[in-house]
Formats: sequence, structure tokens, C-alpha cells
Amino acid sequence: MYIYVIDTRSPFSGKGWHWPWTTVESLKVNGKDSVSAIVTRISKLAKEKIDCLLLCAHGNTGYLQLGKEGLTANNAHVLRSLKGKFADDAKGIEVHGCGVGSDTNILKGHDKKNNAVCKPGTSGGGNGFKFLKALATAAKAKATGALNCQYDDASFSFEGPTITAKP
Repeated sequence: MYIYVIDTRSPFSGKGWHWPWTTVESLKVNGKDSVSAIVTRISKLAKEKIDCLLLCAHGNTGYLQLGKEGLTANNAHVLRSLKGKFADDAKGIEVHGCGVGSDTNILKGHDKKNNAVCKPGTSGGGNGFKFLKALATAAKAKATGALNCQYDDASFSFEGPTITAKP
């Protein structure tokens, strides 16, 4: 089972392509939803073991703009209610947000049209890794996030390098 959680403030538009026998659920959230309420909704959608939980929103080093307060290492413990809901061979949690796995700020500035301009992230066990490790530990599933800017595409593939933390 794949579950897509998409914050409507991000450019991510919908779920990706899957084999017809794969169960796919999609959950749209916004800035009014608390992170704990989002996790409760995810838990209710998980009628079978989760292969991949895709969290899609704006991000930066160790932060995902998911729901009202955002998701960080400090509140990742709310994912504890997902413990035991992942398949043994699951891909785990994929965090699709710019630079969430980076140790450094990836925002370089803005162009003339006020679009964000990014610089490459770094990996060395800092904020980004701590965030992913907190998610993995809480949910008891590996968590993967990008070091660099990400773009909306139907395949939901990562752009550039990623970092993965295990529980």
C-alpha cells in the first residue's frame, strides 16, 4: 500500500503511477491541519501494511511544511502511532520536500520572479539526518529525504542525492 500525504501549499499535485494491484491512497492536507490529526488520518487509511508513505510538502534542512506546525525532529514522535503498520520489506517513509535531509539551508535567494533559488545541500549527520532519524525511530520504518531542491513529477522520484535513516 502506498499513501501520499500532500500539503496543498506545495507544488505536488497528486499520486504517482503504480501497478494496478497496488493499493494507493491520497490525503490532501493544509495549514489548518495539525500534524497529530494528519497522522491519525494516515493511520485510518492504512487498512493493510504500508509499503511507502510519501510526505510531500515544502521543506528545508530538518523541516517539512506539513500541516499547521510543520514536521521536525521535535514533534516526529507523533508518528509512533504508525509503528507496526509498515510491511517488513517496506520502502518506508519518503519525505518529498526540498532539502529536508540536508544539514545546511538550501535556499540561496530568489530570482526576479520571486521564485526560490536553491544551492546544493550537505550531509554530515546534522539537522537533516536527525529529522529523518526521528521519523524512522518513531514509526519504526526507514525514512529517506533529499539533500537538494525537489520538483513535482508523476514518478515522485528524488532529484539528486538522498539520505536514509533507519530506526
